[in-house]
Formats: sequence, C-alpha cells, structure tokens
Amino acid sequence: MISEDVERNITDKKGLFLENIEFSYNNDEIIFTNINYEFPLYKTTAIIGVSGAGKTTIFSLIERFYLPTNGRIFFDKKDIASIPLKAWRTRIAFLSQDTELSYGSLLENITYGVSHYSMDRLNELVEQFNLKSFVNSLDQGYETIIGEKGVTLSGGQRQRIALIRAILQDADIYLLDEPTSALDTHTEKLVQIALERYLKGKTVLIIAHRLKTIISADEIVILNNKTIEYNGTHNDLKESCELYNRLLEDSVH
Repeated sequence: MISEDVERNITDKKGLFLENIEFSYNNDEIIFTNINYEFPLYKTTAIIGVSGAGKTTIFSLIERFYLPTNGRIFFDKKDIASIPLKAWRTRIAFLSQDTELSYGSLLENITYGVSHYSMDRLNELVEQFNLKSFVNSLDQGYETIIGEKGVTLSGGQRQRIALIRAILQDADIYLLDEPTSALDTHTEKLVQIALERYLKGKTVLIIAHRLKTIISADEIVILNNKTIEYNGTHNDLKESCELYNRLLEDSVH
C-alpha cells in the first residue's frame, strides 16, 4: 500500500501532485476518493488498472476537462486551477485513444499546434517511428492531402502521426493514452524504442492495457478501489503485488 502522507508541505512538491482528489460525474457514482500522489518530474509513470478503474479520467482531470469534486492538482508547486486554461493546455501534449486528423496535408496534420520545428527534425522522427516508407510512397509526400476526401490512413499510421506531433510540441507534460494500441508487434517494438529515446527526461504519464509496453517505466501506479492503491517499479510490484501479477497475466490473453 502507498503511504497516505497528506501532512507534507505542499510547497515541497515540484511534480504533478494530486492532493486529496475526489471525483464523481454529475455527483453520481464516486470514481475517485482520497487520491494523494505525486507523479515525479522528468520520469515516466504508467497508470494501470482494470477496465473502468478511471485511468482516462485521471487524464481528463489533469487536462481540466473536468474539475475534481474535492481536492486540488498542483504542478511545479502551483495549483493548476490558478493557471489560465489555454496557457495550461499549451504545456501538455495529449494523445487520446482516438486520434483525430483533419482534412489537409500530411505536413499540416503532423505539425498542427506545433509552433517551431525543422524539417530535419521531422524527417528524423518520421524515420524513427517507421513512417518513412509510407511518406515516400505518397505521390506528393508531405503535401499529400489526407482526411475525408484524401488518402485514408490506418489506425497505426494515425497513432504514429499523433506521437510525432506530440514530440515536436516539446511539452512540459506528456499524457499518452494507449499510444501503441493500433500497432502490430513489429512496429510497436520500433515505436517503443523511439518513445524511450525521445521522451527520456520528460514528465510522461502513460496508460496501457498491454502491460509489456510499460514494464520499463520509472514508476507504475495501480488504480483500484477508487484510488491509487499500489505503486512501484515493475520488479517491485511483480515481487509483492498479487493484483499486478493478475493484470500482467490478463494483458497477454
């Protein structure tokens, strides 16, 4: 069990800190109660749990799509509710399960919301995320129109475009919800290597059902019984947490 250390001085917490978080949709069923946890800066933290445990809801609270029923969320010692919403969201690179692309060129979709980038950097990422052959196959390359009336992309291609866009943003926080769910095994391995390379030293929160993709995370937290019930490294949890081992077993079936 994690320690419920709510007495620590809030000004000591530089990471993404959830303080006494409670949440329910429309004051109906309680989703979270008494979450106290600090996601460390510059580390990768994986969030796991059974279906319906609230993993994506954590991201929604951080993004401020919803406000906690009780409690506060801090980042770098500041209550995020005190930061203007637009300014706060510009500090976050968010990859949802459903990657939305708009009608426009491939380049426009890759760089949407990105203020500064170089083609050298973009080409490097396209190669590392195993999209180079796809781009080269297009008659107009990056200027090819995609979307409703353009070239149709697979789910895996859309996911990788969204990941490249997120990395180009150079954000303070990366929220990745099932970032490799649409990839085949070979491509997933390549993308995992690329993610570990380009997000090393970044503050990353990642949700995954295929737990083999997150065993190298710096920290793994398990949502259970409406709170963060367990945390530790893969090795720590594998040795001491029955629930973690059950989730591991279930994820390969």
